Amino acid sequence: MLMKKKQYFTRLFLVIVTLLIMSSCVRDDLAAESQLQKDSKNMSAKFASRSFWKEDNVYINKLQQVFLKVANQEHVRTRYGELNWDYSMTFGNFNETYALVPIIKDNKVVLLMEAVRTGHKVFFYEKDNKDLIKFFNLALYSNVTKYDEVIETKAGVLSKTPAFVCTTRWLTIGCFDNETDCVPYTTSVTNCEYQGGTGIPPKTFDPIGMDGGGDGNNGYEYPEIPELIEPCVKLRSKFTTDLKFKSKVSAIDKQEVFAYDHEMGFAAAYPPPNTTITETQYQPMENSLDTHNVTLPDGDQYFGFIHSHNNLSQGGHPVKIFSPADLATFLTSCVANADAHGSIDDAYAMVITSGGNYVLQFTGASSGFGVGPNTIKFWKAWYGREVKAIQNDDGTCDQGEVEKVFLK
Repeated sequence: MLMKKKQYFTRLFLVIVTLLIMSSCVRDDLAAESQLQKDSKNMSAKFASRSFWKEDNVYINKLQQVFLKVANQEHVRTRYGELNWDYSMTFGNFNETYALVPIIKDNKVVLLMEAVRTGHKVFFYEKDNKDLIKFFNLALYSNVTKYDEVIETKAGVLSKTPAFVCTTRWLTIGCFDNETDCVPYTTSVTNCEYQGGTGIPPKTFDPIGMDGGGDGNNGYEYPEIPELIEPCVKLRSKFTTDLKFKSKVSAIDKQEVFAYDHEMGFAAAYPPPNTTITETQYQPMENSLDTHNVTLPDGDQYFGFIHSHNNLSQGGHPVKIFSPADLATFLTSCVANADAHGSIDDAYAMVITSGGNYVLQFTGASSGFGVGPNTIKFWKAWYGREVKAIQNDDGTCDQGEVEKVFLK
């Protein structure tokens, strides 16, 4: 009887041990599954910016949508690491074109994914820049006590060279409470995003797992292109598709031209009908008598114009942006002519000044504005009052204030 009882307890003990082992295995499996789910959640969690600086959150949100739609998350995790969307940075770009997304492995930023939108496509690249990676690590894992930035646009879209948006960001790193031998310090990094032009692209970031295959080299479809970006793309293309346009801009965009006692300009015309000519024609614009204003030549084939504003005019300081007369000419002549003889969105007006170059590009659907003499008279009076209000003591105006007045 005692022997059987002993065997019974032995078997019971074995059953208990087996159950404990099974329970432990289940817990391990659940833990592994929980970690996997956690990782997947981190990869696909809805973006909520934690950057210290202002970022293009609209662009980052759309990027995440595009990426998650095409990505093999297990491949991305194994090959690269975890994408931390919350700390994405657009470095001074707010036109849905550029972002850097940090990639984490073992609680450390090891690589950056560079996302560049061109037209309707977005391209993903690997960015293995040691200085930028170090900066992201500091932003994510250090005790940041102060931060700042300076955004600089080098050359405008309408200038002779393509534009770079360069952003320098600073971080001051302080000490955690438990650090005894820490010395606070400040560090910075500068990142420049190339706007337009050509060059050797960086290494493609592969979210699918096809070693550069799939659609990576051709980009991925970007949702909802911003309406106001497309005219800018069209304007940039003039410098590569219309060499005459580029040469006319170069002829005016000179310091000696700004020092003239008269304006200089060219009018853009459609090719003559019933000929084999296909290129845009450019006609010099003459100054009106006793004025410093250029006028369009006679005819209804002119859909655009390029002209200068001087540094001095009749002893005063001209406004270095479009005048009411420029705006009226653009609306009543260029837009109407483009609508009648070409495409209405061909219409443009450009002013070149020492304070900056500006272009009006038409994106509407109608050419009837009702701009007459009384309207222009009202514009001139209003413009005169607004400009006088921002004048400095020497009669000049800060260009930023001039832009604000015109945009009103």
